[in-house]
Amino acid sequence: MTSPIVPLLPETAPFSEDQRSWLNGFFAGLLGADIGAAAATSMAPTTDAPAADVEEDDEDHPWHDAAMPMDERMALAEGRPLKSKMMAAMAQLDCGACGYVCQSYSSAIASGEEKNLTLCQPGGKDTAKKLKELIKTADITVEGKLPATPGDENAVNTGVFDRKNPFPAPLLAATRLNAAGSAKDTRYVSVDIMHSGLSYKAGDALGVYPENCFALVNDILSLLHASGGEIAMYRNQLIRELDIIKPTDELLELMQVNAVDQADKDKITRLLEEEAVEGLPAEPQIIDLLLFFENIKLKVKDFIGTLLPMSPRLYSISSSPKAYPDEVHLTVGVVEYEMAGRKRKGVASTYLGQRVHQHQPVRVFIQPSHGFAPPSDTNKPMIMVGPGTGIAPFRAFLQDRKADGAVGKNWLFFGDQHEATDFLYRDELEQYVADGILSKLTTAFSRDGDEKVYVQHRMLQHAAELWAWLNDGGHFYVCGDAKRMAKDVDNALHQIIAQQGQMSDEDARAYVKQMSANGRYQRDVY
Repeated sequence: MTSPIVPLLPETAPFSEDQRSWLNGFFAGLLGADIGAAAATSMAPTTDAPAADVEEDDEDHPWHDAAMPMDERMALAEGRPLKSKMMAAMAQLDCGACGYVCQSYSSAIASGEEKNLTLCQPGGKDTAKKLKELIKTADITVEGKLPATPGDENAVNTGVFDRKNPFPAPLLAATRLNAAGSAKDTRYVSVDIMHSGLSYKAGDALGVYPENCFALVNDILSLLHASGGEIAMYRNQLIRELDIIKPTDELLELMQVNAVDQADKDKITRLLEEEAVEGLPAEPQIIDLLLFFENIKLKVKDFIGTLLPMSPRLYSISSSPKAYPDEVHLTVGVVEYEMAGRKRKGVASTYLGQRVHQHQPVRVFIQPSHGFAPPSDTNKPMIMVGPGTGIAPFRAFLQDRKADGAVGKNWLFFGDQHEATDFLYRDELEQYVADGILSKLTTAFSRDGDEKVYVQHRMLQHAAELWAWLNDGGHFYVCGDAKRMAKDVDNALHQIIAQQGQMSDEDARAYVKQMSANGRYQRDVY
């Protein structure tokens, strides 16, 4: 059983739930009291992280095709070095969500510089499982010094603000974009980068180091039976520097060593083999394990040693420096849901949208895009598909084109659930239409009719005109979910080109491939 809760601040105190959680934890550490939270929350991880530079080598990568199934990619990598096989196991999107691109992430794992095998968000469990298999087959240990987390004793201040030395940018706004009654909570977030020396371009991303939920940290320390001294020593580290969502194999192994009951040892063995255990979610978080195996006693210091460092999250910037040189705007969908009887929160999205107060510093850096940008030729047409928070970079693109006085036509496909509550940036977009900046605005609100209609359906409805824009040298952009929306949009694009261009499926694929090679088909997907 966990230690009893000592409520140091009454419910009637003039503080929010997060503020009370922080203060209760602080005073618990200071006074040596046991801590807890009856309704504490835990969070679902987000993996928005910056992309590192691609390492140079002479090897070709024939598997570097996001449309190719994993088994085909692995077959192409057969007989290649370990890092190449690892690269083939990844999603091939170079999305940057892992903190690298596919090639540099695989090299970092193979060299032992990176020990987290779960960073490829688009690849998900399949990629993580394959990476584990490759590690075991190669009979090597993925270990090595973890990279310094900004704020820890190993971080080096170089005088330049970047991933290793983020800028403390004051929060200017975190305004809700959805109208009352919406099932979603999407925030317009703005931070101040004046005097930082940071610069960005339309299409770039902002790396954000979030902080963990105070209540979840308090819960974890309570389940570990932390003493007042341990609370004071480790609480800030757990809030700012460590991933307290994803359990590592090292944590499971530590729990197994400390388990007294053989049944618990057997269950942990199954978890290490990625098998389901009755009573636990399919993908248990750290808090789930501590609650489920509450009879296993862990030393706080040992527990801390099994955790991965906090990864920065990567957000597409939704402003242009030509319009806002001293600010960076984001479009953030706040993630909150129930699972296994607990409320889960997106680490970064709830941090930015709910827990950071105005003028409070947020640790940020600029991550340049890998070619994702408006056409360099301002005369070329631009077609943008960005439902939901996928609107983010295209708001920046439109600001850029307006500032440049671009004469190229602009067409935006935007979709969400309900027009009345979820039409993000509606006033801005309609003003762009009125001003002639946005030549066409095509919307798809999936929950407003008897049948669900999405952006790919609107594309097919406007197939002839879309094909005409492409034939006129138009650039085609997609931003959003890689697993569903981006695939459906890609299929629709191929279908339109085949039908309208009177091509075979093979010729349509070749046409799209050539568009990509020419920089006319670009995706910012995750």
